[in-house]
Amino acid sequence: GAFIEKVLQGFQHEDARSRKIVTRDSVNLYHINRLFVKPLTKKYECSFMELTADAAQDPLWFVSHWWGTPFFDTLRMMRLHSVRRNLA
Repeated sequence: GAFIEKVLQGFQHEDARSRKIVTRDSVNLYHINRLFVKPLTKKYECSFMELTADAAQDPLWFVSHWWGTPFFDTLRMMRLHSVRRNLA
Protein backbone atom coordinates (compact mmCIF):
# COMPACT_ATOMS: atom_id res chain seq x y z
CA GLY A 1 0.00 0.00 0.00
CA ALA A 2 2.79 2.45 0.82
CA PHE A 3 4.25 2.17 -2.67
CA ILE A 4 0.90 2.97 -4.30
CA GLU A 5 0.41 5.97 -2.00
CA LYS A 6 3.88 7.27 -2.83
CA VAL A 7 3.35 6.96 -6.58
CA LEU A 8 -0.05 8.68 -6.42
CA GLN A 9 1.56 11.62 -4.63
CA GLY A 10 4.11 11.97 -7.42
CA PHE A 11 1.80 12.36 -10.40
CA GLN A 12 -1.81 12.79 -11.44
CA HIS A 13 -3.63 10.05 -13.28
CA GLU A 14 -7.06 10.54 -14.82
CA ASP A 15 -9.57 7.70 -14.63
CA ALA A 16 -10.45 6.62 -18.18
CA ARG A 17 -14.18 6.37 -17.48
CA SER A 18 -15.00 9.15 -15.04
CA ARG A 19 -12.27 11.57 -16.17
CA LYS A 20 -11.64 12.33 -12.48
CA ILE A 21 -8.16 12.39 -10.97
CA VAL A 22 -7.34 9.08 -9.24
CA THR A 23 -6.66 9.63 -5.54
CA ARG A 24 -5.66 7.45 -2.62
CA ASP A 25 -9.34 7.02 -1.81
CA SER A 26 -10.40 6.15 -5.36
CA VAL A 27 -7.50 4.07 -6.73
CA ASN A 28 -8.61 0.52 -7.50
CA LEU A 29 -7.19 -2.63 -9.05
CA TYR A 30 -8.20 -1.56 -12.57
CA HIS A 31 -5.94 1.49 -12.16
CA ILE A 32 -3.12 -0.52 -10.57
CA ASN A 33 -3.31 -3.14 -13.31
CA ARG A 34 -3.12 -0.55 -16.08
CA LEU A 35 -0.47 1.65 -14.46
CA PHE A 36 1.83 -0.96 -12.90
CA VAL A 37 1.07 -4.63 -13.52
CA LYS A 38 0.68 -4.57 -17.31
CA PRO A 39 3.76 -2.39 -18.00
CA LEU A 40 5.95 -4.38 -15.59
CA THR A 41 4.94 -7.82 -16.87
CA LYS A 42 4.65 -7.11 -20.60
CA LYS A 43 8.34 -7.68 -21.41
CA TYR A 44 8.39 -11.06 -19.64
CA GLU A 45 4.86 -12.18 -20.62
CA CYS A 46 4.21 -13.42 -17.10
CA SER A 47 2.00 -12.73 -14.12
CA PHE A 48 2.91 -10.13 -11.49
CA MET A 49 3.37 -12.92 -8.94
CA GLU A 50 5.82 -14.73 -11.22
CA LEU A 51 7.76 -11.50 -11.60
CA THR A 52 7.97 -10.64 -7.90
CA ALA A 53 8.03 -13.95 -6.00
CA ASP A 54 11.25 -15.79 -5.18
CA ALA A 55 9.64 -19.21 -5.59
CA ALA A 56 6.35 -20.90 -6.41
CA GLN A 57 3.58 -20.09 -3.95
CA ASP A 58 0.78 -22.61 -3.80
CA PRO A 59 -2.49 -20.92 -2.81
CA LEU A 60 -4.14 -21.70 0.50
CA TRP A 61 -7.20 -19.49 -0.02
CA PHE A 62 -9.23 -18.12 -2.91
CA VAL A 63 -10.60 -14.66 -2.25
CA SER A 64 -13.12 -13.25 -4.68
CA HIS A 65 -13.33 -9.48 -4.95
CA TRP A 66 -14.34 -6.75 -7.39
CA TRP A 67 -11.47 -4.85 -8.98
CA GLY A 68 -13.50 -1.63 -8.73
CA THR A 69 -13.42 -1.59 -4.93
CA PRO A 70 -11.04 1.09 -3.68
CA PHE A 71 -7.64 -0.58 -3.29
CA PHE A 72 -7.09 0.41 0.34
CA ASP A 73 -10.51 -1.03 1.28
CA THR A 74 -9.49 -4.30 -0.40
CA LEU A 75 -6.18 -4.22 1.45
CA ARG A 76 -7.99 -3.72 4.78
CA MET A 77 -10.29 -6.66 4.00
CA MET A 78 -7.31 -8.88 3.13
CA ARG A 79 -5.57 -7.93 6.38
CA LEU A 80 -8.72 -8.72 8.34
CA HIS A 81 -8.95 -12.10 6.57
CA SER A 82 -5.35 -12.79 7.54
CA VAL A 83 -5.81 -11.81 11.18
CA ARG A 84 -9.08 -13.71 11.64
CA ARG A 85 -7.49 -16.90 10.32
CA ASN A 86 -4.22 -16.45 12.18
CA LEU A 87 -2.27 -16.23 8.93
CA ALA A 88 -0.23 -13.15 9.82
